[in-house]
Amino acid sequence: LECAGRALALNPDDDLALTSKGWALIDLGRAEEAVDELIRATTANPNNEYAWFTLAWAQYLTGDAVGSTESMARALRISPGNAIIKHGKEMMEKGQIPAHLKKKAGSAN
Repeated sequence: LECAGRALALNPDDDLALTSKGWALIDLGRAEEAVDELIRATTANPNNEYAWFTLAWAQYLTGDAVGSTESMARALRISPGNAIIKHGKEMMEKGQIPAHLKKKAGSAN
């Protein structure tokens, strides 16, 4: 989180730094805050599939099923052959949460 903050101090619209900050916030159990940063990342670079993928997870963890589905679909449209994104989509469809996020997900699936 600190490194992303430093990068954003230099360039507040850096989509990679915003995406990294989003993942860090999710990892800290702060998915609601992550959504805001990840929306900024997807606005800064609408073709960043990992920003859309990460936004999908943040939305999923906050109970936004519609937003999560739309964001994951957008990630797959940008990078249809991406195995990580495909696997994430499959996990969401099964109602699964990655093990490292389970403790932080609170009331999510």
